[in-house]
Amino acid sequence: MISTFDAGRFAEAAIVYRELLEVLPDNAGLRMNLGLALYSEGKLREAVSQFQAAVRQDGRLEPEWFMLGLEHLKLNETQQAVGDLERALRIDPGDKRARLELADAFLKEVASLSQLAAAYAATGQAELAKQTKRKFERASNSALARTQEPDQKHEIMPP
Repeated sequence: MISTFDAGRFAEAAIVYRELLEVLPDNAGLRMNLGLALYSEGKLREAVSQFQAAVRQDGRLEPEWFMLGLEHLKLNETQQAVGDLERALRIDPGDKRARLELADAFLKEVASLSQLAAAYAATGQAELAKQTKRKFERASNSALARTQEPDQKHEIMPP
């Protein structure tokens, strides 16, 4: 089983993990491994399903929350990714990978506000551009505060 995964034969590994889950359906670790095999095959939706099942079985497992957030991010489901990655960081505040992925999720959200403000300005909708720029500033600073470690202090300035 592990050798198929390690050898990069993810489809075979997924079959084995599914068979094991028939015998041990409540094993969150097996679900995590099945999710990783599916993720490695590029089957993101199926991987999300397995990671969700794993966190339902044991919500205290940081790697499952991290992987679930990563999958949601790859599927452009930013809000779900933020929630999952924040949950991973509550479990393990020192996880730098989760912190970086959370920053990436926030960057996607903030970038869309910046683009929207520019579009409003380009079409002569100055008031909407101004309101959106303020939202951008608040979202940027909030995102930074939520992704930095407690002893760090920075501020993002609008473009």
